[in-house]
Amino acid sequence: MISIKIIIVLAILPMIMIPGFAQIVDPIQLTTDKSSYGNGETVTILGSVSQVFSGYQVSLSVYDKNGNMVQTAKVTPNGSATFVYEMELDDDFKASGYYTIKALYVSQARTDITTFYYDKFDYMSSGGLDVHPVGKTVNKIPEWVRETFKFWADGLVSDQELLDSIRFLVDNRIIIID
Repeated sequence: MISIKIIIVLAILPMIMIPGFAQIVDPIQLTTDKSSYGNGETVTILGSVSQVFSGYQVSLSVYDKNGNMVQTAKVTPNGSATFVYEMELDDDFKASGYYTIKALYVSQARTDITTFYYDKFDYMSSGGLDVHPVGKTVNKIPEWVRETFKFWADGLVSDQELLDSIRFLVDNRIIIID
């Protein structure tokens, strides 16, 4: 009787524990420097990965409102597990509307998306009207930076690591200093 209970427990235990270990928390985060752009502008794509894997790049794919792929690019995360890619809004962008950027890193489990609005005729981006994309908030502070601040407050990371996070925010125009 005891051996049957042990076998049942041993059979169920991995099913309970494995999903917790298999989940990846925010393996990649993606955003843009603005929510809307005009013809000829540059979209700055900002991101971070939870872990850098040597030899792997982040694949970026841009889709129009109909789901057609417009552009692709690859970018390598730096030693701080962040990446930046600048994309010109050129003739590939034929129509005004929302565009979706999808990032893939290592596997399908490591993906994120963000959106931006493109106005082919420029009046939305230059007129001061801010169009907020569907889905994610743009210009947000990446989760890894938030964690660094928490860890610093708890004395778990150095002042230099905190300053490196602040530098990332300044360098990527998330914080603008005049």
